[in-house]
Amino acid sequence: NGKYYRPNHAILSEIHRARHSIRLCLFLLGELQGEHGDSVIDALIQARARGVDVQAILNGHLARQGDPGREYTMEEELRRPLLPAVYRLQQAGIPLLLAYGRYDQPVPYCPIHSKYCVIDERIVLEGSFNWYNTS
Repeated sequence: NGKYYRPNHAILSEIHRARHSIRLCLFLLGELQGEHGDSVIDALIQARARGVDVQAILNGHLARQGDPGREYTMEEELRRPLLPAVYRLQQAGIPLLLAYGRYDQPVPYCPIHSKYCVIDERIVLEGSFNWYNTS
């Protein structure tokens, strides 16, 4: 039909079906939206509200506002505000681990480039797709 496949719909569908747990490890996370205007951030917050244990590991540098190409000291980095989507997850009580390299390495180095999600310890969503609208 001439449309490109986008994994947004499969991601949203699996998050909506989650019953017990969602574990994310992502390089980049934003307001990834489905075709009906629903977003991954909303779906994760809704999952948490219905009792699903949601936890995320994110690339710390890319979870913050500012110039992603600029090098920061760790002190400067930790003063940068979170991206709005990441902040919404934090405010909803979802545990976030922001991963960085060693303290003495310049930021933006981060060992996380993964893009996967494990749902209810039986469904794995994995690939090269960043969970961000421009991906």
